[in-house]
Amino acid sequence: MPFFNKRNFIYKSIRSFYFIKTYSTIFINNYTTRRSFSLRGYSSRSMLAPESRKLEKNVGASSSLASSPRPNEVSRPLENNKNKPIHPWFITGFTDAEGSFMVHLEKNPDKWRVRPRFQIKLDIRYLSLLKEIKAYFNHIGSINISNNECVYKVRSLNEVAIIISHFDKYSLMSQKRADFELFKRIVNKLNNQEQPLTYQGLQEIVSIGVSMNLGLSSLVRDNFSNIIPVARPLVKDAVVPHAEWIAGFVSGKGSFSIYASQSVDKPVSLSFRVFHYELGAKDEELLKILVYFFNCGNLNYDEDKKVVIFVIRKFEDINQKIIPFFDKREIKGVKYKDFKDWSEAAKIIESKNHLTQEGHNEIRRIRKNMNSNRL
Repeated sequence: MPFFNKRNFIYKSIRSFYFIKTYSTIFINNYTTRRSFSLRGYSSRSMLAPESRKLEKNVGASSSLASSPRPNEVSRPLENNKNKPIHPWFITGFTDAEGSFMVHLEKNPDKWRVRPRFQIKLDIRYLSLLKEIKAYFNHIGSINISNNECVYKVRSLNEVAIIISHFDKYSLMSQKRADFELFKRIVNKLNNQEQPLTYQGLQEIVSIGVSMNLGLSSLVRDNFSNIIPVARPLVKDAVVPHAEWIAGFVSGKGSFSIYASQSVDKPVSLSFRVFHYELGAKDEELLKILVYFFNCGNLNYDEDKKVVIFVIRKFEDINQKIIPFFDKREIKGVKYKDFKDWSEAAKIIESKNHLTQEGHNEIRRIRKNMNSNRL
């Protein structure tokens, strides 16, 4: 074979080799991606928002979550990925759990001042998460620290407009959506009214404010005793808009518990719970969507404390559904550490080592440092 023909043959062989290698790499990476982000098929697809159904369709999953084995290949990070930007639906889910839309009216000698405010008030241990949320909103607002609490507040009309823009696009699912809609009406009136506010404009704002969940102060009610509250918007047909909404909501209202007595002869168990206070028919519907989404668990009620609780105690459901789900959709804040410890206890139970004295003691050690006992 002539020299140039040999050289062309070698070049073609090398190009073919790299083409096959590259194509194989793309195929493997795509296959891995499809498996990594699979949400599987849940029992009630009608409870999923279009975004969630689209994600489910894209990954091509057809089996139910109930039959999905716990993936042993999942690599659990040791701490939150701080370089990963917080997801918009996480913000909404966390606000459904912990956020507030408020309107304060202050009486000065010659006029009333209306101050709308969005805030999230938490234990000081959530400070790093509040900083993430503040960064998501382009660092608007402020974070105030007092004693063992931290509060993220957004108050100026220009900055509140950014908050409104987010929740217009990523809607709240709880009854806080009604508060948000009323809050937005007040902000719109403030933006459209001539300054200073007329008495009629102030009356309209008060009639909206008294319909909000937190209402208005006794000072305002005493000065506007003849005000007729506007109708509160109806919030219905709650769905799971995105898996990150659940991660956000559970980061606020979730709880991971371990039950282990001193005796190794007595059973060890785990539970996953989501609390929602101010019990009402609509709040119950919000937690029902979690039952449908995970296809397991049930609702418990406490009429005295006005709370409804979504609870999962079956180890198979915890091990095959809850842990893999939150391995992919990370919880944030102090509950992230509780979840990681709880997952370690699940590993011990899965391996049956909890039946040994050493394993039993390790689970009790883990439990001792979780939740309210965590420093």
